[in-house]
Amino acid sequence: VVPSTNNPPIPTNKWWTDLIIHQYAGNMWAYPLTVSADAQGINIYNPTTWVPSGTTPQLALDSPMSIRGQGFAPADARALRWGDWTVAFRMQQATNQFMDVTIGHGLPYVWTEFTGAQPQVVFAGATTFFGDAGNALALPLTTNHFGISYSGHYYGLFAPDNTQFALSNGVINVTFAGTNQYLVVGLLPAQANLAYFSQFAYAVPRDSQMNWGYDPVAGVVTTSWHVATQLLQGSEPRVIQGWLAHHWRNTTNNLAFNGLTYPTARGLMKCAAGTDFQILYPFNGLPPTFPPPSPTGRVNDYVPSRMNSYLTSVAANTNIAPDSYWCGKDMVRYAQHMAMAHDMGRPEFSTLQNTARSALQNWYTYTPNEPTYYFAAYPAWK
Repeated sequence: VVPSTNNPPIPTNKWWTDLIIHQYAGNMWAYPLTVSADAQGINIYNPTTWVPSGTTPQLALDSPMSIRGQGFAPADARALRWGDWTVAFRMQQATNQFMDVTIGHGLPYVWTEFTGAQPQVVFAGATTFFGDAGNALALPLTTNHFGISYSGHYYGLFAPDNTQFALSNGVINVTFAGTNQYLVVGLLPAQANLAYFSQFAYAVPRDSQMNWGYDPVAGVVTTSWHVATQLLQGSEPRVIQGWLAHHWRNTTNNLAFNGLTYPTARGLMKCAAGTDFQILYPFNGLPPTFPPPSPTGRVNDYVPSRMNSYLTSVAANTNIAPDSYWCGKDMVRYAQHMAMAHDMGRPEFSTLQNTARSALQNWYTYTPNEPTYYFAAYPAWK
């Protein structure tokens, strides 16, 4: 993490956590884009198909667009700032040589800001270029944006006014005209979206906040979303924000969809422009477990003998994993079965209860030199 004056707690379970664990960063699935970092810069992927073998349940990554710098060799990638669904990270070679990158969940852009480095855009295959009207373009160009067709996808490349773009051996060399030095990559659903994307490309999100409240009488959870943006140029402060199916299906919301959609591993993502959004979810609570059906005459597929066999099987093997990840799964499983055994008056209840109790006691105490089953505070991570 980039040293900070307020020294905030370090999030350890975010979609971008790989950034703070490794020297650079593996794949950060921002949706619809995926971004990784390496010793030269960043790689931007547009995953749209599943891994063919099916052995890895994720979308396939191929043919990245890379943002680098001439002679730029960053030492690492470090988290710079983060919000509830956005993150900015810094790739630094020297005190006066670095690139800041901003990405976020549901944002179809990648913002890159340069200090002391001349950017390059690198492709692994053939590319063509186009303008707002779909007209073919050829580099070199002096402009603030143009479109790129690459590997079956369309991208917009946005920069300050009067930026020079020159092509050499599949590499676009970028020369800025003034002190504002940034590139923004936008993923276009269609070639015709270039002009629309240019309206919102220059509002970089500096923070993102989601707050919620629950009204149990009305049975509604209200979520309020805010993106704090800074203008790189122009006067449009809004972003194009994508929303997954659980945001807009069976909810009441103020999402003014603009017709742009993207496929993601979590379903269809629809987009709306803005900085503030509100989604209301109907929710009346839920029972943690269902009791065995009473003899009310209602038809169901509950089989007491099958449930009894489940409880017997679980209670016969009550191992607790030695790490906090898998132990958490074990604890939930034993606790759920314990509650069921209690409701059913089954003898397995005491075994499961004792297992859960002893596991908690073990985790919340420390015996000198014990190798596992304890929590430790890491000062650097807060």
